[in-house]
Amino acid sequence: MRAPHSLIAAAGTLAAVGWLSAGTLAHKPITSPFTFYEDVLPITAARCGACHAPEGIAPMSLLTHESTVPWGESMRLELVAGHMPPWAAASPPDRFRDTRRLSARELNVLLTWAAGGTPPGDTPKAVETAPPAAWPLGMPHETLALPAMDLPADVARATKEWVLPLQAFAGRRLTGVDLQPGLASVVRSARMATRRAGGAGDAGERVVGLWVPADQPALLPAGAGWPIEPNTELVVRVAYRKRWDREREPAVDQSTLGLYFASTTGNAGGSNAGALTLHVGQDAAGVVAATVAEPARAIALWPEPAVAGATVRVETVTPAGARHHLATLTPRAGWERRYWLKHPLELAAGARLEATVVWPASTGAPAPGTALLGVDTLAGR
Repeated sequence: MRAPHSLIAAAGTLAAVGWLSAGTLAHKPITSPFTFYEDVLPITAARCGACHAPEGIAPMSLLTHESTVPWGESMRLELVAGHMPPWAAASPPDRFRDTRRLSARELNVLLTWAAGGTPPGDTPKAVETAPPAAWPLGMPHETLALPAMDLPADVARATKEWVLPLQAFAGRRLTGVDLQPGLASVVRSARMATRRAGGAGDAGERVVGLWVPADQPALLPAGAGWPIEPNTELVVRVAYRKRWDREREPAVDQSTLGLYFASTTGNAGGSNAGALTLHVGQDAAGVVAATVAEPARAIALWPEPAVAGATVRVETVTPAGARHHLATLTPRAGWERRYWLKHPLELAAGARLEATVVWPASTGAPAPGTALLGVDTLAGR
């Protein structure tokens, strides 16, 4: 599984529910026709095992009956609430690739088993779980080792920013960036962006990579790339969080970045990727928009951290005023990722990308000018 099918976003609450449910489930009658080893394990191994493994980022393994049963009720609650798997995009069919939602059958198996007494079934001779590939996109063209990050025993979470010069790659075009954690159990998320050297803040940054555990990385379409100009630097922000069962243990991580480049330089034989950004305050209250100046193709979108907890309905509006639903996003804090369109979306000059945002009552809208949504584009048709 390259999707982050993890319960760690609510680890503290789930810990309490998990231990309470262990005693409760022990007295439940067996009503489930599904058993762990015959029916549940094939799903959890394929869809959850990259995070829910003994040394994964999640604080509980879902790869044996013994380790899964205490979390059966927690699993059921998270699935019913739609929190797991943490995929925040709802859209017309076949809009996005690598969709991380469970099928109706998988959901039925897990819910029925969790509510029906969690029977073990026959233990297989061996549990086969394929470890995630070190570099799912293949060996990078270049790798950059990040400095070691020390998390002492009294530090459970931290965020660190590093700035790496890219002068050695000036003139080349990035097609993707991936991250390989040094210690998978503490690396929670990462954001990689390029900017001109000496810049500050997010305004001049171009997001070239978003990483969360077990997500499926992707490259820009063939021929496209983010240009690396002279004096460009790479800003890397990594969020670390220890598992609740290891919060008092010291930990050290040294992650590695993988850089992928287009085969051509400059604009020869390809196109440069750009982005539209929707900010608070560009339109009426609760509505943000960006206008396409030249014909372009939208290829991906990503919610910014500021929109976590809100519900965002994204539409395209043609120059003639026709509206089309692109996606509805319900982002959660800490799960920022790119949502890649299965097919590029043609945008005529003068078209708009418009987002209607419903903010939670507890937070309300952030300050005017705050970035809420990014849309990756390619020039032309």
